[in-house]
Amino acid sequence: MKEKILSEAVEKLNKVERLSCRILGKKISIRKQIVDAQIQLMMAGHRRVFNVAVKSKIVPAQIPAFKSQVKNLEPFMLIADYITTPAKEILRNHNISYLDTAGNTFLQNDHIYIHIETGKTNRKKLAVDNRAFNKAGLKVIYQLLINPETLNLPYRFIGDQAMVAIDTVGRVMQELLREKYVVQITERKYQFSDRTRLFQDWVTAFNKTLRPKLKQSRCKSPENQIDLGDLPEGTYWGGAVAAEMLTDHLIANDMIIYTDLSFHTVMKHFNMIPDPTGSITIIEKFWKKNVEDKTVNHMLIYADLINEKDHRYLETADKIYTNYVRDQL
Repeated sequence: MKEKILSEAVEKLNKVERLSCRILGKKISIRKQIVDAQIQLMMAGHRRVFNVAVKSKIVPAQIPAFKSQVKNLEPFMLIADYITTPAKEILRNHNISYLDTAGNTFLQNDHIYIHIETGKTNRKKLAVDNRAFNKAGLKVIYQLLINPETLNLPYRFIGDQAMVAIDTVGRVMQELLREKYVVQITERKYQFSDRTRLFQDWVTAFNKTLRPKLKQSRCKSPENQIDLGDLPEGTYWGGAVAAEMLTDHLIANDMIIYTDLSFHTVMKHFNMIPDPTGSITIIEKFWKKNVEDKTVNHMLIYADLINEKDHRYLETADKIYTNYVRDQL
């Protein structure tokens, strides 16, 4: 699969006028790391060799991990079948070169600068053909991510914490095994084989599939004064407010509240009124137990932030990932 993606992408790049590209080698050790390939670019007499990571898809949730690779593997390039539009924007903001098999390209290194948007994508290749990533399944995966020991607990317990039926847990486990996110060690014991990939795919599917289907309401505070520490039981800050509490990098200009109370109760508590254009979003809580005191789990904070276009939010998402999420994966 990776070889096919690499050859198709290089073929597209060779169609660019005054540019030639060839593959120098595959599976090469660079500074004690194995890169998928090295490619050579020639443009206007200038030669540049890039260390390449090849992926089937690239979404925003993957980028913090790529950033750490870039530091040790410069000059570095990502090649993929499909790169989402938000991911491309983030990569350009961080000056990370990329190329996809539809010919969309960003290269900025020394004497070489190329930015091509073909208007074409291989978006269909991004689809996760996995029933574990439907609305109910994503609730189960969230529990497995935030509480990894849950993987070997009874399905009844997992279903209770995710607030789904026991049968749903069984189907999710079968799919995770089939897609090799999880492997079976003994008859009754499982372990994660790739928690990072599972997290990245969960973040993408959460924002695309689960979050839009959760009950939610937009509102505003006429007094514009909300005590962040004054939360009713069963209610937690997500998104920018939670990130502001964790870092000194962001001042939130909108608010996300997750709750298992009625929205009317929350609005009354904070003296809010409904407003479809308001900066406060109340969202139905989709898990049972909350470990944190005033915020949702760090993984959910990251998922909320990475769904925004504001560069400050995306920068803060990187910090949340580096300081709080990465060590949990």
